[in-house]
Amino acid sequence: MNQRVDSVWEAIECALIRADIDKEIAQFNQQENPITPPDPTYQAWLQLIEQDDRAAMLLHLVVTHLGENQAVVASDSVLAQLMDTSMSTIKRAADVLVEQSWLQRVNLGGPRSGATAYVPGNRIGWAATEQDVGYALFNATVLISSKDQSDLGTGDLLQLPASSREDLLRELDPEGASGL
Repeated sequence: MNQRVDSVWEAIECALIRADIDKEIAQFNQQENPITPPDPTYQAWLQLIEQDDRAAMLLHLVVTHLGENQAVVASDSVLAQLMDTSMSTIKRAADVLVEQSWLQRVNLGGPRSGATAYVPGNRIGWAATEQDVGYALFNATVLISSKDQSDLGTGDLLQLPASSREDLLRELDPEGASGL
């Protein structure tokens, strides 16, 4: 039920965004000497809403979960749950967003792994290796569902050893006597 309510709110939010954009365009068109036109991205998003509302909703979902990160990682199943729609609708919506250059879709672990990184705004930078295999490192928000987990685990996990050079130096020489 909450997913359906969230989907309704996202649809309402898209409609409100569209109304705001329509209002901005109307105000712009009424000006005799406009100083700056409305942001072209708003106009493009309005066109996307008119053309494919599910693609616009998916883009909105990705952008709202992005935070400070460069990408949102989620399976089609999780996105379908969040939008209260089918996985095939998610795939079609993502295809539209990729075709129109709204975002880049990056498969994690191969095309059949189920996890995808959705990267809006900028493409991922790839570094080549000697074997001509490209690798990328980026920050991402990861969306998962407890429905997709066979074991959520219990109890505390073991603490990991030092993770940074400074932590490692502190563990090796807690007094700082060696001057490392």
